[in-house]
Amino acid sequence: MDITFNCDQCGQNIVIDEAGAGLATECPKCGQPLTVPRQEAQHPKPITSPPAQVAASPSETKQCPFCAETIKREAKVCRFCGRDTVAEKSTRSPSNRSPLLWSLAIVILAVAVLGIGLWDRHQAEQTKLAKQQVEQTKLAKQQVERAKAEKQQAEKQKAEQEENDRQYAEWKRKSDKWWSVTKKIEARFDQLQQEYTTRDFSNCRSAHELDQEENRLLDKARTAETEIHDMMADMSSADFPGSFDLFKVVTEFFAHHRAMIGSDATLFHTVVMLGRWDDDWEKKAHEEHLACNKAMLALISVRGFSGLPFLPKKK
Repeated sequence: MDITFNCDQCGQNIVIDEAGAGLATECPKCGQPLTVPRQEAQHPKPITSPPAQVAASPSETKQCPFCAETIKREAKVCRFCGRDTVAEKSTRSPSNRSPLLWSLAIVILAVAVLGIGLWDRHQAEQTKLAKQQVEQTKLAKQQVERAKAEKQQAEKQKAEQEENDRQYAEWKRKSDKWWSVTKKIEARFDQLQQEYTTRDFSNCRSAHELDQEENRLLDKARTAETEIHDMMADMSSADFPGSFDLFKVVTEFFAHHRAMIGSDATLFHTVVMLGRWDDDWEKKAHEEHLACNKAMLALISVRGFSGLPFLPKKK
Protein backbone atom coordinates (compact mmCIF):
# COMPACT_ATOMS: atom_id res chain seq x y z
CA MET A 1 0.00 0.00 0.00
CA ASP A 2 1.48 3.40 -0.98
CA ILE A 3 2.27 6.13 1.49
CA THR A 4 1.16 9.61 0.44
CA PHE A 5 2.44 12.76 2.11
CA ASN A 6 3.33 16.40 1.27
CA CYS A 7 6.64 18.24 1.44
CA ASP A 8 6.78 20.58 4.40
CA GLN A 9 8.86 23.04 2.42
CA CYS A 10 7.10 23.41 -0.93
CA GLY A 11 3.90 21.36 -0.38
CA GLN A 12 4.73 18.93 -3.18
CA ASN A 13 2.52 15.80 -3.09
CA ILE A 14 4.78 12.71 -2.79
CA VAL A 15 3.74 9.08 -3.18
CA ILE A 16 6.10 6.29 -1.96
CA ASP A 17 5.66 2.56 -1.45
CA GLU A 18 4.99 1.57 2.17
CA ALA A 19 8.24 -0.40 2.19
CA GLY A 20 10.08 2.95 2.31
CA ALA A 21 8.44 3.97 5.56
CA GLY A 22 10.91 5.54 7.93
CA LEU A 23 13.54 6.03 5.25
CA ALA A 24 15.18 9.40 4.42
CA THR A 25 14.53 10.94 0.97
CA GLU A 26 14.48 14.31 -0.75
CA CYS A 27 11.69 16.34 -2.22
CA PRO A 28 11.80 15.92 -6.00
CA LYS A 29 10.68 19.52 -6.33
CA CYS A 30 12.72 21.59 -3.93
CA GLY A 31 15.31 19.00 -2.74
CA GLN A 32 14.29 19.37 0.93
CA PRO A 33 15.44 16.34 3.02
CA LEU A 34 12.39 14.39 4.17
CA THR A 35 11.62 11.26 6.23
CA VAL A 36 8.93 8.98 4.86
CA PRO A 37 6.21 8.67 7.58
CA ARG A 38 4.98 5.28 8.70
CA GLN A 39 1.53 4.21 7.67
CA GLU A 40 -0.80 4.14 10.66
CA ALA A 41 -3.58 1.70 11.02
CA GLN A 42 -6.74 2.78 9.35
CA HIS A 43 -9.49 3.55 11.74
CA PRO A 44 -12.78 4.77 10.57
CA LYS A 45 -13.22 8.31 11.44
CA PRO A 46 -16.36 9.48 12.96
CA ILE A 47 -18.50 11.50 10.71
CA THR A 48 -18.44 14.97 11.97
CA SER A 49 -19.28 18.25 10.43
CA PRO A 50 -16.40 19.94 8.75
CA PRO A 51 -14.81 22.57 10.86
CA ALA A 52 -15.34 26.06 9.87
CA GLN A 53 -12.48 27.33 7.80
CA VAL A 54 -10.69 30.29 9.25
CA ALA A 55 -9.95 32.81 6.59
CA ALA A 56 -6.27 33.55 6.30
CA SER A 57 -5.27 37.17 6.65
CA PRO A 58 -4.08 38.91 3.49
CA SER A 59 -0.65 39.48 5.03
CA GLU A 60 -0.15 35.69 5.30
CA THR A 61 -1.13 34.83 1.71
CA LYS A 62 -0.07 35.70 -1.79
CA GLN A 63 -1.35 35.12 -5.29
CA CYS A 64 0.29 32.58 -7.58
CA PRO A 65 1.69 34.43 -10.60
CA PHE A 66 0.72 31.48 -12.84
CA CYS A 67 -2.72 30.24 -11.82
CA ALA A 68 -3.82 33.24 -9.75
CA GLU A 69 -4.82 31.00 -6.81
CA THR A 70 -4.24 32.17 -3.25
CA ILE A 71 -1.43 30.37 -1.50
CA LYS A 72 0.61 30.94 1.67
CA ARG A 73 3.21 33.63 1.51
CA GLU A 74 5.92 31.23 2.67
CA ALA A 75 5.06 28.58 -0.01
CA LYS A 76 7.72 28.15 -2.64
CA VAL A 77 5.65 25.86 -4.90
CA CYS A 78 2.00 26.50 -5.77
CA ARG A 79 -0.15 23.66 -4.45
CA PHE A 80 -2.61 24.13 -7.26
CA CYS A 81 -0.40 24.28 -10.38
CA GLY A 82 2.88 22.97 -8.93
CA ARG A 83 4.89 25.90 -10.36
CA ASP A 84 7.95 27.25 -8.48
CA THR A 85 6.99 30.77 -7.45
CA VAL A 86 10.33 31.54 -5.77
CA ALA A 87 12.42 30.71 -8.87
CA GLU A 88 10.01 32.59 -11.11
CA LYS A 89 10.09 35.53 -8.79
CA SER A 90 13.87 35.50 -8.72
CA THR A 91 13.93 35.46 -12.51
CA ARG A 92 11.64 38.44 -12.45
CA SER A 93 13.67 40.27 -9.80
CA PRO A 94 15.78 43.28 -10.80
CA SER A 95 18.95 41.39 -9.91
CA ASN A 96 18.40 39.10 -12.92
CA ARG A 97 18.25 42.15 -15.17
CA SER A 98 21.65 43.43 -13.98
CA PRO A 99 23.77 41.65 -16.68
CA LEU A 100 21.58 43.13 -19.39
CA LEU A 101 21.85 46.57 -17.85
CA TRP A 102 25.59 46.19 -17.50
CA SER A 103 25.87 45.08 -21.11
CA LEU A 104 23.76 48.02 -22.20
CA ALA A 105 25.88 50.39 -20.09
CA ILE A 106 29.06 48.96 -21.58
CA VAL A 107 27.68 49.37 -25.09
CA ILE A 108 26.64 52.95 -24.34
CA LEU A 109 30.03 53.67 -22.82
CA ALA A 110 31.80 52.15 -25.83
CA VAL A 111 29.65 54.19 -28.20
CA ALA A 112 30.36 57.31 -26.13
CA VAL A 113 34.11 56.64 -26.14
CA LEU A 114 34.00 55.96 -29.88
CA GLY A 115 31.98 59.12 -30.43
CA ILE A 116 34.40 61.17 -28.33
CA GLY A 117 37.33 59.69 -30.27
CA LEU A 118 35.65 60.44 -33.59
CA TRP A 119 34.81 63.96 -32.38
CA ASP A 120 38.39 64.55 -31.25
CA ARG A 121 39.64 63.26 -34.58
CA HIS A 122 37.19 65.50 -36.40
CA GLN A 123 38.27 68.45 -34.30
CA ALA A 124 41.93 67.65 -34.98
CA GLU A 125 41.25 67.47 -38.71
CA GLN A 126 39.32 70.74 -38.58
CA THR A 127 42.17 72.37 -36.64
CA LYS A 128 44.68 71.04 -39.17
CA LEU A 129 42.57 72.33 -42.05
CA ALA A 130 42.20 75.69 -40.32
CA LYS A 131 45.97 75.91 -39.85
CA GLN A 132 46.52 74.96 -43.49
CA GLN A 133 44.06 77.63 -44.57
CA VAL A 134 45.82 80.18 -42.37
CA GLU A 135 49.19 79.18 -43.82
CA GLN A 136 47.80 79.32 -47.36
CA THR A 137 46.25 82.71 -46.68
CA LYS A 138 49.52 83.94 -45.18
CA LEU A 139 51.48 82.57 -48.14
CA ALA A 140 49.05 84.14 -50.60
CA LYS A 141 49.31 87.45 -48.75
CA GLN A 142 53.10 87.26 -48.84
CA GLN A 143 52.99 86.51 -52.56
CA VAL A 144 50.66 89.47 -53.13
CA GLU A 145 52.92 91.75 -51.07
CA ARG A 146 56.00 90.43 -52.89
CA ALA A 147 54.33 91.00 -56.26
CA LYS A 148 53.28 94.46 -55.13
CA ALA A 149 56.81 95.28 -53.98
CA GLU A 150 58.25 93.97 -57.24
CA LYS A 151 55.74 96.04 -59.18
CA GLN A 152 56.59 99.14 -57.15
CA GLN A 153 60.30 98.46 -57.65
CA ALA A 154 59.76 98.03 -61.39
CA GLU A 155 57.71 101.23 -61.53
CA LYS A 156 60.38 103.04 -59.53
CA GLN A 157 63.12 101.79 -61.83
CA LYS A 158 61.02 102.72 -64.84
CA ALA A 159 60.43 106.19 -63.43
CA GLU A 160 64.12 106.58 -62.65
CA GLN A 161 65.01 105.40 -66.14
CA GLU A 162 62.51 107.80 -67.69
CA GLU A 163 63.83 110.63 -65.55
CA ASN A 164 67.40 109.71 -66.45
CA ASP A 165 66.48 109.57 -70.13
CA ARG A 166 64.77 112.93 -69.85
CA GLN A 167 67.79 114.44 -68.12
CA TYR A 168 70.10 112.90 -70.69
CA ALA A 169 67.97 114.22 -73.55
CA GLU A 170 67.93 117.65 -71.95
CA TRP A 171 71.68 117.51 -71.39
CA LYS A 172 72.17 116.39 -75.00
CA ARG A 173 70.01 119.24 -76.26
CA LYS A 174 71.93 121.80 -74.20
CA SER A 175 75.27 120.25 -75.09
CA ASP A 176 74.43 120.37 -78.78
CA LYS A 177 73.30 123.94 -78.41
CA TRP A 178 76.49 124.83 -76.52
CA TRP A 179 78.68 123.37 -79.21
CA SER A 180 76.62 124.96 -81.96
CA VAL A 181 76.76 128.44 -80.42
CA THR A 182 80.46 128.27 -79.57
CA LYS A 183 81.25 127.01 -83.07
CA LYS A 184 79.30 129.90 -84.58
CA ILE A 185 81.12 132.37 -82.31
CA GLU A 186 84.47 130.91 -83.31
CA ALA A 187 83.51 131.12 -86.97
CA ARG A 188 82.44 134.73 -86.49
CA PHE A 189 85.75 135.52 -84.78
CA ASP A 190 87.63 133.94 -87.70
CA GLN A 191 85.54 135.93 -90.15
CA LEU A 192 86.36 139.19 -88.36
CA GLN A 193 90.03 138.32 -88.26
CA GLN A 194 90.04 137.47 -91.98
CA GLU A 195 88.22 140.69 -92.82
CA TYR A 196 90.66 142.65 -90.73
CA THR A 197 93.75 141.06 -92.26
CA THR A 198 92.48 142.08 -95.71
CA ARG A 199 92.13 145.72 -94.70
CA ASP A 200 94.13 148.28 -96.64
CA PHE A 201 94.77 151.64 -95.07
CA SER A 202 97.08 152.53 -97.90
CA ASN A 203 94.16 153.60 -100.11
CA CYS A 204 93.33 156.33 -97.58
CA ARG A 205 94.69 159.68 -98.84
CA SER A 206 93.64 161.76 -95.92
CA ALA A 207 92.96 161.55 -92.25
CA HIS A 208 89.24 161.75 -93.01
CA GLU A 209 89.37 158.65 -95.25
CA LEU A 210 91.40 156.90 -92.61
CA ASP A 211 88.76 157.69 -89.99
CA GLN A 212 86.03 156.41 -92.32
CA GLU A 213 87.86 153.11 -92.85
CA GLU A 214 88.42 152.78 -89.13
CA ASN A 215 84.73 153.41 -88.41
CA ARG A 216 83.75 150.88 -91.06
CA LEU A 217 85.83 148.19 -89.40
CA LEU A 218 84.49 149.14 -85.98
CA ASP A 219 80.88 148.93 -87.29
CA LYS A 220 81.55 145.42 -88.54
CA ALA A 221 82.95 144.51 -85.14
CA ARG A 222 79.88 145.94 -83.40
CA THR A 223 77.55 144.12 -85.79
CA ALA A 224 79.37 140.84 -85.12
CA GLU A 225 79.27 141.44 -81.38
CA THR A 226 75.49 142.07 -81.55
CA GLU A 227 74.97 138.83 -83.49
CA ILE A 228 77.02 136.85 -80.98
CA HIS A 229 75.12 138.33 -78.04
CA ASP A 230 71.86 137.35 -79.75
CA MET A 231 73.19 133.80 -80.01
CA MET A 232 73.90 133.80 -76.29
CA ALA A 233 70.62 135.46 -75.28
CA ASP A 234 68.85 132.25 -74.08
CA MET A 235 71.97 130.66 -72.53
CA SER A 236 71.40 131.49 -68.87
CA SER A 237 73.97 130.73 -66.22
CA ALA A 238 71.46 128.40 -64.51
CA ASP A 239 71.29 126.10 -67.54
CA PHE A 240 74.83 126.74 -68.82
CA PRO A 241 77.30 127.35 -65.97
CA GLY A 242 80.02 128.01 -68.57
CA SER A 243 78.04 130.84 -70.18
CA PHE A 244 79.67 133.41 -67.86
CA ASP A 245 83.16 132.42 -69.07
CA LEU A 246 81.92 132.49 -72.67
CA PHE A 247 80.46 135.97 -72.23
CA LYS A 248 83.73 137.12 -70.65
CA VAL A 249 85.76 135.76 -73.59
CA VAL A 250 83.48 137.46 -76.12
CA THR A 251 83.67 140.75 -74.26
CA GLU A 252 87.46 140.58 -74.07
CA PHE A 253 87.79 139.64 -77.73
CA PHE A 254 85.78 142.58 -79.00
CA ALA A 255 87.46 145.00 -76.62
CA HIS A 256 90.88 143.95 -77.91
CA HIS A 257 89.60 143.83 -81.50
CA ARG A 258 88.37 147.42 -81.33
CA ALA A 259 91.62 148.52 -79.64
CA MET A 260 93.59 146.71 -82.35
CA ILE A 261 91.70 148.58 -85.08
CA GLY A 262 92.33 151.92 -83.38
CA SER A 263 96.02 151.16 -82.78
CA ASP A 264 96.61 150.11 -86.39
CA ALA A 265 94.80 153.19 -87.75
CA THR A 266 96.79 155.50 -85.49
CA LEU A 267 100.05 153.75 -86.39
CA PHE A 268 99.30 154.07 -90.14
CA HIS A 269 98.40 157.75 -89.75
CA THR A 270 101.63 158.44 -87.85
CA VAL A 271 103.96 156.54 -90.15
CA VAL A 272 102.43 157.15 -93.58
CA MET A 273 100.77 160.53 -93.28
CA LEU A 274 103.03 162.22 -90.76
CA GLY A 275 106.21 160.48 -91.88
CA ARG A 276 107.53 159.41 -88.51
CA TRP A 277 107.72 156.08 -86.66
CA ASP A 278 106.09 155.64 -83.26
CA ASP A 279 107.36 152.66 -81.25
CA ASP A 280 104.68 152.97 -78.62
CA TRP A 281 101.84 152.66 -81.08
CA GLU A 282 103.54 149.76 -82.82
CA LYS A 283 103.95 147.99 -79.50
CA LYS A 284 100.34 148.72 -78.59
CA ALA A 285 99.05 147.42 -81.90
CA HIS A 286 101.12 144.25 -81.52
CA GLU A 287 99.79 143.66 -77.99
CA GLU A 288 96.21 144.01 -79.18
CA HIS A 289 96.86 141.50 -81.95
CA LEU A 290 98.19 139.06 -79.38
CA ALA A 291 95.22 139.73 -77.06
CA CYS A 292 92.76 138.94 -79.85
CA ASN A 293 94.53 135.69 -80.65
CA LYS A 294 94.58 134.83 -76.94
CA ALA A 295 90.83 135.47 -76.72
CA MET A 296 90.25 133.12 -79.64
CA LEU A 297 92.30 130.44 -77.90
CA ALA A 298 90.27 131.03 -74.73
CA LEU A 299 87.10 130.57 -76.76
CA ILE A 300 88.32 127.18 -77.93
CA SER A 301 89.09 126.23 -74.33
CA VAL A 302 85.66 127.34 -73.12
CA ARG A 303 83.98 125.48 -75.95
CA GLY A 304 85.74 122.28 -74.84
CA PHE A 305 83.97 122.60 -71.50
CA SER A 306 80.40 121.35 -71.91
CA GLY A 307 79.00 124.13 -69.79
CA LEU A 308 76.75 121.63 -67.97
CA PRO A 309 76.98 120.52 -64.33
CA PHE A 310 76.92 116.77 -64.98
CA LEU A 311 76.53 114.13 -67.64
CA PRO A 312 73.67 111.71 -66.88
CA LYS A 313 74.35 108.03 -67.31
CA LYS A 314 72.75 106.64 -70.42
CA LYS A 315 71.55 103.11 -69.65
